[in-house]
Amino acid sequence: MDEMNIMELPAIVIDELIPFPNSEVRLDLSSKKATDGLKLAEQYQNSVVVLIPIKNPKSDYILDNYQHIGIKSKILINMAMPGNQRRVKISFEERVLIKEIVSEKPALVLNVQTNICKRGNEEEIQPLFNLIQKELSVDRNELPFENKDLINRVIAETDPEKLSNLLASILKIPYVKKIECLNCLVLSERLKLILSELNLQKFYNEIENKIDNDVKQSINENQKEFYLREKMKAIQNELGDSAKKDEDIEKLRELILNAGMPKEIEEVALKELNRYRSSSFN
Repeated sequence: MDEMNIMELPAIVIDELIPFPNSEVRLDLSSKKATDGLKLAEQYQNSVVVLIPIKNPKSDYILDNYQHIGIKSKILINMAMPGNQRRVKISFEERVLIKEIVSEKPALVLNVQTNICKRGNEEEIQPLFNLIQKELSVDRNELPFENKDLINRVIAETDPEKLSNLLASILKIPYVKKIECLNCLVLSERLKLILSELNLQKFYNEIENKIDNDVKQSINENQKEFYLREKMKAIQNELGDSAKKDEDIEKLRELILNAGMPKEIEEVALKELNRYRSSSFN
């Protein structure tokens, strides 16, 4: 193995984040291990290796607690904050292979191997890159990205290596798939993985959108049906009241006609009855 590819770097751990090269992040770090590593990084031209913890490790050996692939990174900003916190800006540069522990105090220092990524099948890289770009040409709202602010950068990217890392970073894919992308050192294979996940996540998005639209349509239909039912009830009530009034008026008319009252009085009574009928309808 070429010793020129081995370098010594202090290590830091960033929980709940899977870093990929060609990206940057700003965050606050407060654990003693992280702050010790950041302080030691000043002696290494502000370079560190970022370790990715393994969930539920089954060994007590320190390096077995982390993925065997880490990210060589540069600390761009390192500010002291209240409460022993450090506010940092980190640029993730390249994948490295974790080799061995150099020391554990005052911070963890490791030997790592650089330049470990390969391009793979050159005949596949450009066609795969073109297929990914085609998938990215759809409506931006349909893209399954965790960070929509990076869409313009992703679409404008012309380097297959950088594009694969950007997409691995922002695609809404399961944790295990992100780890698979992290550990994939062959560009052509990583592009295949990214293309497959991009298609799969777009399919999931389409299904979710369809379900969401169906639910909204169902709610709208239910609201419409409820409105129509209430309107019909009101109409039926109004019709029912009018029919009852008609029936009462006809009964009164019969009583007037059968009462045998003088003609003049009968005419006045029928006139008043008609006036009552008109006022009821109004």
